[in-house]
Amino acid sequence: MNGDAQSGSRDAPDVTTLGHQLREEGLLLIDAQVQGGHTSKRKKLRLPFGNRIKVSDRMLVTRHLAVLIEAGVDLPRALAAVARQTRNRTFRDILTGMSEQIRTGRKFSEILGDYPKAFSDLYISMVAAGEESGQLVGSLRVLADQLEKQHKLQSRVRSAMTYPTVVVIAMLLIGIAMIIYVVPQLESVFSDIGTQLPPQTRLIFWLSHALVDQWYFFVLGGIAAVFGVITMLRQPKVRHAVTTVSMRLPVIGTIIREVASARLARTLSSLISAGVPIVRAIEITARVVGNEAFRRSLLEAAGAVEKGTNLHEALAVHADIYPPLVIEMAAVGEESGQLSNVFKDLASFYEGEVDQALGSISSIIEPVLMLVIGGVVGFFVISLMQPMYTLIGQQ
Repeated sequence: MNGDAQSGSRDAPDVTTLGHQLREEGLLLIDAQVQGGHTSKRKKLRLPFGNRIKVSDRMLVTRHLAVLIEAGVDLPRALAAVARQTRNRTFRDILTGMSEQIRTGRKFSEILGDYPKAFSDLYISMVAAGEESGQLVGSLRVLADQLEKQHKLQSRVRSAMTYPTVVVIAMLLIGIAMIIYVVPQLESVFSDIGTQLPPQTRLIFWLSHALVDQWYFFVLGGIAAVFGVITMLRQPKVRHAVTTVSMRLPVIGTIIREVASARLARTLSSLISAGVPIVRAIEITARVVGNEAFRRSLLEAAGAVEKGTNLHEALAVHADIYPPLVIEMAAVGEESGQLSNVFKDLASFYEGEVDQALGSISSIIEPVLMLVIGGVVGFFVISLMQPMYTLIGQQ
């Protein structure tokens, strides 16, 4: 692979097989048009509101499917078997329905497309590639590994955030309890004495009255704030702005880039190894990478690659977003014709970097939280004790 774009026509039973054939010749399939083909659109089914299928659920189902199919169990029976082992009721109903639909003659990947909330574009494309190439078990194993890595990465991030979240919530609850139950008693004492209160003490007493007498305003305001933030974050422009600012923060910005880079590299590696055309693989990666800045840049890169630009050149246009190593490794992969393997190694590298960075942040967050808690407690103590010292000084 020297980076030159080539075009032409070739007979192949399907796009995936064509992709495998070209990779064996040192070429990378950018896009393919099926002559005389047509596509059909089916109405996609929605999951019931409030039901969520975890990554771990999909991972276990995918791995069990691969084992059963490899053992010679037909797909309908395999789906029915894994459905019985699934604890998530919604997912169990979906798998049972899929088993019945496959018996009618529909393709597995086509049925998956009816459940966009349960199965991502990545999942559907990998299964379709496995069906077309006759390597469904291999595609399912790659998918299971992909989901396992994704689950581990999410778990590391979640674990790093658990401790500070619990501490902050506990601090807020204790602070609210003190303001509601302790502060009113101190206020009655100061009222009997009749001493002049400093501004910070009056502020705490006002907050106590507000929480006790007008608590519903705080509850409604909190609910409105949460819904307002969620609504705003659903807007692509707002998400892009928040992501851009977050990636410029020290330490945190680096972790955000590395998490997105790890997902980008592993997703592209899985799709390319399955024979998915590179343009389609980039578009799918853009939808599952989970970072608005990465998503926009990948969609632009897909358009550039479709016109003949190399992937690393398309990514280099957004050098302010991608770590330099991503662009360099993409160039190495294209030059060597081993883009899938290079991205797989890159994903492992960034996952390790994220793990180390999260460990470092955990050790930094603890003393920072202690300082914050100490500052808040100190403010309360000084505000409530200062009137007493003033009264003692006057006597």
